Amino acid sequence: MLILTAKANRQISSTSSEIVAYVNERVLANTRVTADEIAHKLDISHGIMHKIIVEHLEFRKICARWVPRLVTEHKAQQWLLEVGREFFT
Repeated sequence: MLILTAKANRQISSTSSEIVAYVNERVLANTRVTADEIAHKLDISHGIMHKIIVEHLEFRKICARWVPRLVTEHKAQQWLLEVGREFFT
């Protein structure tokens, strides 16, 4: 259960494990989801959402998709080539 403050119905702890797990689930379900879409749904700021995605989950944006940071530069380039082929065929 999320704890809300009386002022502006904002969550006290925006980076709780429940929220981080929810964001991870949303990003993995749709890699093209924007931080603002999730932030609006959870009623948290864009900055907090970006911090969760980048610092806690260690994702980064490549070609409008969230990709785990563990991907090497070589693998990222291969993936971009594959996505490019799918997009242009």
